[in-house]
Amino acid sequence: MRASILDLRYRTRELMEALRRNEEVILTHRHQEYGRIVPVTHLAQRNRTTWHPFFRMLVRGAASDPDCGPSSVPGDPTPRIPLKLPATRPPYAAAADRQTPERTRRSTDVDGADQPDGVLFATDVLLWCQRGSVGAATAIDERAHRAISIISWMELMQGVQSRYHRRFVAGFIRMFHVSVLPIHDRIGFRAAVYAEEYDMNPTDAMVAATAVERGIPLVTCDQHRFNRIGDLDWIFVAP
Repeated sequence: MRASILDLRYRTRELMEALRRNEEVILTHRHQEYGRIVPVTHLAQRNRTTWHPFFRMLVRGAASDPDCGPSSVPGDPTPRIPLKLPATRPPYAAAADRQTPERTRRSTDVDGADQPDGVLFATDVLLWCQRGSVGAATAIDERAHRAISIISWMELMQGVQSRYHRRFVAGFIRMFHVSVLPIHDRIGFRAAVYAEEYDMNPTDAMVAATAVERGIPLVTCDQHRFNRIGDLDWIFVAP
């Protein structure tokens, strides 16, 4: 859709409708193109995991610039991109606000988790991405509806090496619209059964139980940790 500078004021509703239809709005002035307004969904599709400072974060080390990604190493084509992160609430805060005393919200209440192509990424996929695995990064890029468990979020936060790393992890979650799924009582009960029956690590059991209760497949880089759970639909990604 093409629009003039005056249309920003007088045709705001039409411009918003075009963005909702995932259309780009081309701004013109005196028949010259001055800029483009791109929908958020387009940004998520055009960005690549390998472009973000989150990729190879554990290899490069802490950044010296609080507003940019880690410095590139020799032979590394990944560019430095600016990270101006707004001071917003954590991505799981909105889901926590929707919790009610009577019941806990299910997957249909979390953006993207109930989509047909929605998946839950295990923590190891994100860790391999931080180590520079192209296979893990490609697996993240190929999915339009991404989700992680709140357990994985906490594990990522536990592994940060500096406050700059913390910003990169939070920025990655926001930029790629990764839903952070909270835990409810059924997930806890199922995780306890998995931990006892399969002698699993409690965090792995919690992640697996989240995928089963949400009804979405689990993407992992370790096929030996979850292959014993019969009711779990899991996808192996070679790192």
